Amino acid sequence: MKKNTFILMLVVLLCLGACTASWGAPMPKKQIVFGTGSPGGVWEIAGTGMVNVLNKHNASVEYVAVNPPQVQQVPLMLQNNEYGVALGMSCVFERAQKGIGEFAGAAQPDILQVAGMSDNVHAIIALAKSPLNSVENFTEKTVIASTASTLAAARQYIEAARTFDPMKVNFRAMTHAQAADALGDGNADVIIPSAYPYSGTVDSLVSTKDVKFLKVNDETRKRFDEQYPTNAMQQIPAGTYKGQNEALWGHSLFSVLYASKEMTDDQIYEFVSILIDNNDELKQIHPTLATLTLEQTARYLKNGAMSVERMHPGAVKYFKEKGVIQ
Repeated sequence: MKKNTFILMLVVLLCLGACTASWGAPMPKKQIVFGTGSPGGVWEIAGTGMVNVLNKHNASVEYVAVNPPQVQQVPLMLQNNEYGVALGMSCVFERAQKGIGEFAGAAQPDILQVAGMSDNVHAIIALAKSPLNSVENFTEKTVIASTASTLAAARQYIEAARTFDPMKVNFRAMTHAQAADALGDGNADVIIPSAYPYSGTVDSLVSTKDVKFLKVNDETRKRFDEQYPTNAMQQIPAGTYKGQNEALWGHSLFSVLYASKEMTDDQIYEFVSILIDNNDELKQIHPTLATLTLEQTARYLKNGAMSVERMHPGAVKYFKEKGVIQ
């Protein structure tokens, strides 16, 4: 009898211990997908770096970096809540929200702005042996390779140069890394990658291949800026890359952080506060993250790349507290 009582008490104590251990175990964190950029591009590095900083300082959720199949698919992934947050170009997302251009008939209104990140200036690159020296030399036979979202910019260059019908541009959509390979293999005449503040893909290309940067003449640049002010050309400073001895002009894109409307106000408030409050860590990862600041969002709100009406409420709350939004 005593033996049976002892065994019963032992079983009860073991069960209680197991339950206590279970109760004390931490709950798994909710995972949120962060859409970064295409392989080999600046955004892949920047996005992965942001995820690492977020997870280091975030106690409530876990972010997971994912490369989108194509940059143009990111708005739909956010609209469908497959991504919680993502990097995007303001001009592309504006077309997605309105359902125009490549998004005609498929408006995606439930994607919300979070914070301004950086200006990305693009370079125009060809092999050194190419007869092409500027965008004014492009013809309908010139094969241009870049990400799908760059097709609009390629047409804008041609329209501003007034050389041929921009709708007849010979464009091949691929990742930045694939475009660099295509140029080296002779399967593309020109590539238009993001190049400033800095691109490892461009750096590797100029270090391993005999290439040259193409120019844009003053008349073309003036027309381009007048027609497409939201993509106005900016300079890539001389010396940014090996053999680049003079400043170069290229179209710019405004990088913005976006969120699904399903993200809660608390999640986005924490998201943006961690990134901006830890800017010193971010700028060590990649130069393009150095401008993820209060000042950059204020600038984008002023130049029209962002608007309070299109921002996530959690982000609006944060920037109001910081005095960026009145």
